[in-house]
Amino acid sequence: MQRKLLSLAHAEVEDALAVLIDGNLENAPNPPAIEHLGVARDEIQRALTASTDERRSRTATAIDEVGAARAELGDGIQIELGEGNLMY
Repeated sequence: MQRKLLSLAHAEVEDALAVLIDGNLENAPNPPAIEHLGVARDEIQRALTASTDERRSRTATAIDEVGAARAELGDGIQIELGEGNLMY
């Protein structure tokens, strides 16, 4: 279950990077956010094959990096989870 959730998180970070980069990394609007998301993606990838303790640590780092990317993008981004957007 943990690895499946990590795989889903990896896909979400990849999607976020694709949206921000929009096919042109050199002219991307927010390089710091892209950098944070890249670190998060790499940490999630490593967590997928890591031991339990290392997976926990790498996941925590990825969460921190996504939070840092979010801070770079600005505030006012509020997503409320409810029945319609929860799969598990």
